[in-house]
Amino acid sequence: MDGIEGSVETVGLRSTRIRTADRSLVVIPNGKLADMRIESLSARDRTRFVCKLRITQGTGEDALARLVALLDERIAEHPKVRREDVRVRVSSISEGAIEIDAGCSLETTKLTELVDARQELYFVCLRTADEVGVSLAGPREPLPAPPPG
Repeated sequence: MDGIEGSVETVGLRSTRIRTADRSLVVIPNGKLADMRIESLSARDRTRFVCKLRITQGTGEDALARLVALLDERIAEHPKVRREDVRVRVSSISEGAIEIDAGCSLETTKLTELVDARQELYFVCLRTADEVGVSLAGPREPLPAPPPG
């Protein structure tokens, strides 16, 4: 809501107090809450993970097929992954890269477990691409220059 993320601490007659990750307290009038879209992450039973790998053009079909198969297998081996939800597919081919989407559901709603599992799965994706011998393509657009200073 308005870019605010946190845990509801109290709901009063006139306002709701939300504690943010940086420990500040945000007070929102209940009348404003009535008109907002509110998403409750605590109601989730699992969380979606997606990794988009941009592979350099010119990578052969055999290498791509091997990468897809290995990622599908290795992602499913992770203890937090719901195996039946693993999907690894070539999702697009463009001038700059071949994109592979590797996705699954993670059987956790705890933030610390989610962050750890995502990092482990990103490393699985990078190690597997390296093992197969495919190179990751650079960014689609040049990164902006850092501000002077």
